[in-house]
Amino acid sequence: MTAGPRPGRERLRLLFLLPFPPRTDGTHGASRMTGELLRELAARHELAAVYMRAPDEPPIDPALAATASVAVEVARPAVRGPGRVRRSTRRTCCCAATASRWRSSALSRSRK
Repeated sequence: MTAGPRPGRERLRLLFLLPFPPRTDGTHGASRMTGELLRELAARHELAAVYMRAPDEPPIDPALAATASVAVEVARPAVRGPGRVRRSTRRTCCCAATASRWRSSALSRSRK
Protein backbone atom coordinates (compact mmCIF):
# COMPACT_ATOMS: atom_id res chain seq x y z
CA MET A 1 0.00 0.00 0.00
CA THR A 2 1.16 3.50 -0.71
CA ALA A 3 1.15 6.15 1.97
CA GLY A 4 -0.99 9.25 1.63
CA PRO A 5 -4.36 9.81 0.02
CA ARG A 6 -4.94 8.72 -3.55
CA PRO A 7 -4.58 11.45 -6.16
CA GLY A 8 -7.71 13.56 -6.30
CA ARG A 9 -8.80 12.48 -2.81
CA GLU A 10 -8.56 14.62 0.28
CA ARG A 11 -7.08 13.45 3.57
CA LEU A 12 -9.99 12.76 5.93
CA ARG A 13 -10.13 13.34 9.68
CA LEU A 14 -11.60 10.21 11.27
CA LEU A 15 -12.72 9.75 14.88
CA PHE A 16 -13.02 6.28 16.38
CA LEU A 17 -14.94 5.70 19.64
CA LEU A 18 -13.99 2.26 20.93
CA PRO A 19 -15.09 0.15 23.91
CA PHE A 20 -11.58 -1.39 24.16
CA PRO A 21 -7.96 -0.46 23.38
CA PRO A 22 -7.04 -1.19 19.75
CA ARG A 23 -3.99 -3.45 19.39
CA THR A 24 -2.59 -5.35 16.43
CA ASP A 25 -1.59 -8.09 18.91
CA GLY A 26 -4.80 -7.82 20.98
CA THR A 27 -6.26 -10.51 23.20
CA HIS A 28 -9.50 -10.72 21.20
CA GLY A 29 -10.41 -10.49 17.53
CA ALA A 30 -12.15 -7.12 17.70
CA SER A 31 -9.08 -5.50 19.25
CA ARG A 32 -6.81 -6.99 16.57
CA MET A 33 -9.16 -6.13 13.72
CA THR A 34 -9.56 -2.54 14.90
CA GLY A 35 -5.81 -2.22 15.39
CA GLU A 36 -5.20 -3.37 11.81
CA LEU A 37 -7.92 -1.06 10.47
CA LEU A 38 -6.49 1.97 12.27
CA ARG A 39 -2.98 1.14 11.11
CA GLU A 40 -4.08 0.96 7.47
CA LEU A 41 -6.24 4.09 7.64
CA ALA A 42 -3.49 6.10 9.34
CA ALA A 43 -1.41 5.80 6.18
CA ARG A 44 -4.00 7.85 4.28
CA HIS A 45 -5.98 9.82 6.84
CA GLU A 46 -5.71 11.72 10.11
CA LEU A 47 -7.01 9.59 12.99
CA ALA A 48 -8.25 10.23 16.50
CA ALA A 49 -9.19 7.43 18.88
CA VAL A 50 -11.07 7.61 22.16
CA TYR A 51 -11.11 4.20 23.79
CA MET A 52 -12.12 2.61 27.07
CA ARG A 53 -9.70 0.45 29.04
CA ALA A 54 -10.23 -1.72 32.09
CA PRO A 55 -7.35 -2.06 34.57
CA ASP A 56 -6.70 -5.65 33.46
CA GLU A 57 -6.47 -4.78 29.73
CA PRO A 58 -3.25 -3.78 27.96
CA PRO A 59 -3.07 -0.15 26.73
CA ILE A 60 -3.35 0.95 23.11
CA ASP A 61 -0.68 -0.41 20.80
CA PRO A 62 2.21 2.11 21.04
CA ALA A 63 2.69 2.10 17.25
CA LEU A 64 -0.99 3.01 16.79
CA ALA A 65 -0.78 5.75 19.41
CA ALA A 66 2.19 7.21 17.54
CA THR A 67 0.33 7.31 14.21
CA ALA A 68 -2.89 8.76 15.63
CA SER A 69 -3.22 12.52 15.96
CA VAL A 70 -5.10 11.99 19.22
CA ALA A 71 -5.39 8.89 21.42
CA VAL A 72 -7.44 9.34 24.60
CA GLU A 73 -7.91 6.59 27.17
CA VAL A 74 -11.04 6.55 29.33
CA ALA A 75 -10.94 4.35 32.43
CA ARG A 76 -13.53 1.57 32.51
CA PRO A 77 -14.08 -0.59 35.57
CA ALA A 78 -13.31 -4.28 35.19
CA VAL A 79 -16.46 -6.33 34.66
CA ARG A 80 -16.26 -9.64 36.52
CA GLY A 81 -18.20 -12.05 38.62
CA PRO A 82 -21.90 -12.23 39.41
CA GLY A 83 -22.66 -8.70 38.19
CA ARG A 84 -21.69 -9.65 34.67
CA VAL A 85 -23.79 -12.81 34.83
CA ARG A 86 -26.74 -10.85 36.25
CA ARG A 87 -26.59 -8.28 33.43
CA SER A 88 -26.34 -10.99 30.79
CA THR A 89 -29.27 -12.88 32.32
CA ARG A 90 -31.35 -9.71 32.56
CA ARG A 91 -30.71 -8.95 28.87
CA THR A 92 -31.66 -12.48 27.84
CA CYS A 93 -34.83 -12.48 29.96
CA CYS A 94 -35.81 -9.05 28.64
CA CYS A 95 -35.44 -10.24 25.04
CA ALA A 96 -37.39 -13.41 25.76
CA ALA A 97 -40.17 -11.46 27.50
CA THR A 98 -40.40 -8.97 24.63
CA ALA A 99 -40.56 -11.79 22.08
CA SER A 100 -43.19 -13.55 24.17
CA ARG A 101 -45.38 -10.42 24.31
CA TRP A 102 -44.98 -9.92 20.59
CA ARG A 103 -45.95 -13.53 19.88
CA SER A 104 -48.97 -13.33 22.20
CA SER A 105 -50.13 -10.13 20.56
CA ALA A 106 -49.69 -11.53 17.05
CA LEU A 107 -51.48 -14.78 17.90
CA SER A 108 -54.46 -13.05 19.52
CA ARG A 109 -54.91 -10.87 16.43
CA SER A 110 -54.73 -13.85 14.07
CA ARG A 111 -57.48 -15.70 15.97
CA LYS A 112 -60.00 -12.89 15.64
